[in-house]
Amino acid sequence: MNEQELRTKIASRLRAGMLPSEPPAKTFAGIGEGTICDCCGVAITDRDVQYEVDFATSAGSSLRTIVAHRECHRIWHGLVETAASRRRASRDSRPVSTGI
Repeated sequence: MNEQELRTKIASRLRAGMLPSEPPAKTFAGIGEGTICDCCGVAITDRDVQYEVDFATSAGSSLRTIVAHRECHRIWHGLVETAASRRRASRDSRPVSTGI
């Protein structure tokens, strides 16, 4: 799968809520263990770097973890950061009420 195909697939999974759209609590990297990548659906072999990304749930006490190839993680992280920047810019550009 080329980068554009990966980007399209990951963006689609983000929109569908299959992947988290918030920044992670913790990120770990190591040798692939044959786990299926949550971003692209392909196994992460022992020839790949496997990212394990932990997220605190809204309950605050449990964790959700996704696993991803190095490239999938890079694309996912970039999409999440871009969306967060857009939200900040939109929030910061709203008119401020003076109360007058």
